[in-house]
Amino acid sequence: MRIGFSIQVLSDPIINVIGFLNLVSGGSRSTCFGYDCWAQDMIIFMTLLYTFCHMYICVFIFQKSFLKNFMIKWYNRHKVRIIRVL
Repeated sequence: MRIGFSIQVLSDPIINVIGFLNLVSGGSRSTCFGYDCWAQDMIIFMTLLYTFCHMYICVFIFQKSFLKNFMIKWYNRHKVRIIRVL
């Protein structure tokens, strides 16, 4: 479940970035006029925004326990130094 999920999370932005680069380089941009270009740009922007937010949220949910443990260990290791600085 976890491995399949991480592969899906990683493959989504790659596919979207390839599509984005294709549009930027003029792949299907020659077919749009005026308002259509703006609509295309908005669709690309929203897709990229959704992809990266989706990736961040998924990674955050799955890594939350790991990060929490890491932060606790790091804090315990550097507690004396942090308190001295404060």
